[in-house]
Amino acid sequence: MRITVDIEESTLTELLELTGKRKMSPAVAEAVEGYVRRLKVSRFGKQILSGAYDSESSDGIHAGASSESGGRK
Repeated sequence: MRITVDIEESTLTELLELTGKRKMSPAVAEAVEGYVRRLKVSRFGKQILSGAYDSESSDGIHAGASSESGGRK
């Protein structure tokens, strides 16, 4: 999908250097994809820490088990 965005030239120059890309479009696409991936990982991590995934895994370790029990029930 094509879109038009205004980005400072200095930011684009830095992005090209950081990604090692020669063209702006692939560099911007990589940056956006990486940002979205980090947001998803961060949100999933927050859900785990809040206890949203407090179920027993296949190896018998409980995600919400206390460290005193060694993670096993």
